[in-house]
Amino acid sequence: MSAEGVECICHHPGFDAVCLNIWMLNVAYYSRHRYVAYQQLTRLVWGYLGKDIRVVLPSCAVTTIRKHFPSADGIYTGYLEPEKSTQ
Repeated sequence: MSAEGVECICHHPGFDAVCLNIWMLNVAYYSRHRYVAYQQLTRLVWGYLGKDIRVVLPSCAVTTIRKHFPSADGIYTGYLEPEKSTQ
């Protein structure tokens, strides 16, 4: 199911089940729920992108995921550009 036509990704019918459901995320990856939620969001919206292909996630979704799975120390990395190969 595509995210086309959805005004905010947080309103997509699959967002809660794919990105916020703790049982779904446990199955996808035993720990690091926030990381897996970001990965699941990416797959929900763009599909599998492959290694080193990154996209900026919608801030509404990042904020919602962070509220649902907060960092123990309150520190978040945010978007990082992939490292460029020197070869």
